[in-house]
Amino acid sequence: MEKENNVINLKNYINNQEDVVTLNHNVFSNFSKMPKANLSKRGIAFFVDLLSIGVLKTVIDSGYAIFIAQFMAPASTTMKSQLMHTNMFFQLSLFITIYCAYFLYCNFIFDGKTLGKMTMKLTTINEDFVFNFKDATHEINFNQSLKRSLGYLLCYISMGTFFIFNFSSEDKRGLSDYLSGSRTVSDDWLEQALSFKAHQLEEVTIDIYALEKDKAA
Repeated sequence: MEKENNVINLKNYINNQEDVVTLNHNVFSNFSKMPKANLSKRGIAFFVDLLSIGVLKTVIDSGYAIFIAQFMAPASTTMKSQLMHTNMFFQLSLFITIYCAYFLYCNFIFDGKTLGKMTMKLTTINEDFVFNFKDATHEINFNQSLKRSLGYLLCYISMGTFFIFNFSSEDKRGLSDYLSGSRTVSDDWLEQALSFKAHQLEEVTIDIYALEKDKAA
């Protein structure tokens, strides 16, 4: 009978039945329960997201200009020019709106993935997934997505100052991570973590001391 750390496998008590499949520790020998920071990949992903937001802004501006030209043809050239060249406050407000909507939509609809994260094979997950052994759900909810967008907005308004959190914090999480209770991990780590938890939850063990008490009773 195998005895390791005062715990034995349930299959040792089952006769003439199929063995219980237990965790193959060799498969996860290189798996770390704490994900790596991936600061360089996250930086590139954010740059790709900014480019995507810039493209969206350009498309909206072009659409607006076409609308003015086609549907306000009777208007004077001066009026058209004034409508097309809106003030700086309007342009900034439009950019911030697209900026926040982009991160909110992508994080919630695409389960923690923006275009940048898709490119770099990263995913934003619920922080509880890392520390709660029984929590097998890694997706972030709408509230967390909203808070992440707020965190990105604060970083933008601060002219990038709040990105210091990514470098100064012990676990290299950013302001948006702390506000939303989330973190960004690699897709490879997430896949391994899901498999690890699935195996761990399926493995059944019995406390020897409990068995001895029942036998004595």
